[in-house]
Amino acid sequence: MILFSEGPIDPTPTTAGRIWASFYALFSGVAFITIVGVIFAPVFHRFLHKFHLDLEQAKARSPKPPQTPKP
Repeated sequence: MILFSEGPIDPTPTTAGRIWASFYALFSGVAFITIVGVIFAPVFHRFLHKFHLDLEQAKARSPKPPQTPKP
């Protein structure tokens, strides 16, 4: 509920409760982002491998720039 901004049904009357709710909301958000990152990292890594470009092949295919004479 805290992560998706629904909030509790009753407002928290004490200062300690409000501090705890703030901490818990921040912790929940960071934990959610971390877990999603860990779960989707292999999928994203595999996706990036599809667009991998080997540097040696790129150098072999690219034309060499003209050499300028040294004085």
